[in-house]
Amino acid sequence: MANDHSPVLGGERRSSATDDRPLNAAVLERELELLGHERRRRMIQILENADASTFDRREIARRIAAAEAGADAASDEVVRRVECSLHHKHLPMLDEYGVVDYDSDAGVTTYSPSREFDRRVLASVE
Repeated sequence: MANDHSPVLGGERRSSATDDRPLNAAVLERELELLGHERRRRMIQILENADASTFDRREIARRIAAAEAGADAASDEVVRRVECSLHHKHLPMLDEYGVVDYDSDAGVTTYSPSREFDRRVLASVE
């Protein structure tokens, strides 16, 4: 699914004159929802720290499953369960929020956060 949504976090639409104003409650609620699940935070860290900008959904699931298991690898069954939750919940949400472009048919995710996301949200993830 091509991400044709405007960034929820404001992206380039905010001027430098408004950067220091308090967050609007709706924006804050969306940011908290976005970061409210450990799998989304792990996925953002994986994508942010990767050399590539495009990932196969299965590869992201393998990395998250291994991190959750605290091991180098997780069982195929655990990876399948993580991949299912990424496909049905987490990747569509990140796509909707303008953080990734998720092609559910191809199972490919392209990381594409706005500058506003980089500045404010990634600091919270690290």
